[in-house]
Amino acid sequence: MSGIELISAATMASATGSATAGAFTLGNLGTVASIIGTAFSAIGGIQQGKAASNAATYNAQIAERNAIIARQQAAADEQRQRRMGVLRLGAARAAYGEAGVELEGSPLDILEQSAAQEELDALTIRYKGELRGMGAESEAALNRAQAPSLLTQGYMKAGSAVLLGGAQALRYDTGRGGGTNGGDRIAGAYA
Repeated sequence: MSGIELISAATMASATGSATAGAFTLGNLGTVASIIGTAFSAIGGIQQGKAASNAATYNAQIAERNAIIARQQAAADEQRQRRMGVLRLGAARAAYGEAGVELEGSPLDILEQSAAQEELDALTIRYKGELRGMGAESEAALNRAQAPSLLTQGYMKAGSAVLLGGAQALRYDTGRGGGTNGGDRIAGAYA
């Protein structure tokens, strides 16, 4: 039955002075409001789930970019460290040469230790960049894993709203008296 037919039936019942006309129009107002509210809640739950899922997917993309940037930055810092190390070692050799120190024995050991430390510093920079990259990739994976469950959560919230709204509409309908079946009163309006 369409909305126009329901309004026509209510108008006819009102015109004939039927006592059921008031129950059909004002009495169903709570039920109608409950149904409309339920629809809005369900739609809102779905939209909220979609928005949360989209946000998680976007955050995953950002985290993946951050992983790439962390590794690129570490590679650039490592190269800079190596260049600076070569300059420092060259300056030490020049200073030894200027002072007339032979590059053997202790002076050579010191230069070798300095070269090893420079290499360790460069590798530490690479390692820290890799750790930052792996952390960002883990964050991306977590966000990607959450996206579907957030969408499901939105659908579950919508389903819950429909069930609760249906129960509330039934409570409005049965709370007006005349039994537990609101359909009986509506059918009576046509009699």
